[in-house]
Amino acid sequence: MGHSDVSVTAKIYTHMVDEVFEQNRKRLAEYANQKEQKAVNT
Repeated sequence: MGHSDVSVTAKIYTHMVDEVFEQNRKRLAEYANQKEQKAVNT
């Protein structure tokens, strides 16, 4: 990747993976809440 140390690259990509994981966790929680609300309202 052009970094002098592989740990620099690893930290960058780990951070990106953590961000994507958090975004997907929020989306899944929102989906579950919406599904629960639909079940309650029927």
